[in-house]
Parts: sequence; C-alpha cells; structure tokens
Amino acid sequence: MMPDDWELQLEGVKNKLLQEKPQYPGDAIFLINLFHATLNIAFHWMVSQKKSFSVVYDPRQPKEDRFVLRQTAEWIEKYASAFDLRGFYRGVSSSASSNQSAGLMLADLILRDVRFFFSDYPELLTDNTGKKLILPVHQEHEPIVTMMQGTPLKWGHRIPMSPSLKKCLRASSRNSVLPIYAENLADMKLSCYGAFGEGRVINFRQHCFEDMVD
Repeated sequence: MMPDDWELQLEGVKNKLLQEKPQYPGDAIFLINLFHATLNIAFHWMVSQKKSFSVVYDPRQPKEDRFVLRQTAEWIEKYASAFDLRGFYRGVSSSASSNQSAGLMLADLILRDVRFFFSDYPELLTDNTGKKLILPVHQEHEPIVTMMQGTPLKWGHRIPMSPSLKKCLRASSRNSVLPIYAENLADMKLSCYGAFGEGRVINFRQHCFEDMVD
C-alpha cells in the first residue's frame, strides 16, 4: 500500500538516485530501468507473435554500454527462463549506432513524431489520469484481464477519453502525422506513461485509455 505522503517522498527518491549515480558508469542508473521498461513491451510482443529477436542498443560510452548490456542480458534470460520462453531471444549488442542500423533509424523517425504528438496533445498524459493502486477487486470503470500461463490476471482498467480530447485527435497537427498512420500501430495502440507515472496504453480504435491503475 502506498503511504499517504508518497508525493512528498519523491524528492528523497530523486536525491537517492543522484547520490547513487557515481557508483554506476555514465548514466547507467537511469538508463537500465528505462531500457527495461521499453524492452519489456517489445519482448512480450515478439514472444506473443512467436518471433525470435535480438536487441540492438545504440552505443553511448563503452563502460556504460557494457554495464547496461550485461544487466539487460541477465534480465531477459531470467525472465525467459521463468516463463519457459527460451528460443526467442538471440542476444543483445551495441555493435551498431543509430546511423548504421535501419531499425534504429526508423525508430528515430517514429520517435520524432511521437515527441511532436505528445507535445501537441499533452492531454493524452493527463486526461482521466490518477494515482490509485491496482486492487484484486474491481473498483471502477472496465477492468482489463490478461492471461499468463493460463491464469487470468487483472492489470488495470479501461476508461474512455474525454469528448474534447477525442475531438482534437480527429485531425493531425502541423507537427505530428501520428494520427495519420495510427491504423498501422500494433492493434492501434500506443504505450506511454500518464501524469502520475502509471503505465498507460492509448487505444485509438476504441478512443480510450488502458491504465495500469484502478
């Protein structure tokens, strides 16, 4: 259970990370968690499609790269072993920078549009956002249930977008073309984080949010 004063404790968490930063090479203390968060989504997607894959990490500095890559490899192998998913993962490397990898160049272009998109529609991160926890019993809205090893697990809820936001999304802005190719997104969904740091999936097809909170 989160303490009532959790927001007041954020400054302490920030200071703790900054104090521990010198113990890690470069910005590895921040990068490793961010990398795991984004890789986790791609990992589950590739496995669900029964596709093998390798991870290419855009190199920054040698010591930092070695640490992040080692931690990432250990994390994936442990996760794959726990869920009996071995055979999909082909390893991780930093052998190619973004200007040498077609996949990373494409990712750079897409992320440029995504940055413009959230800059033009900041309400996507704040609309109907909240800081409640996921509880075993349904609290509000429509619960989202996923299957893991044959066991149904509740991981959040689905809530409709506000009418004003839906109206804004009907036309692309001058900066972002993302609404134009939204139909080409996997299941017409885009993953991000809400204003309070909760995992959020924007469902363009149903005009709703799938949040990992209640």
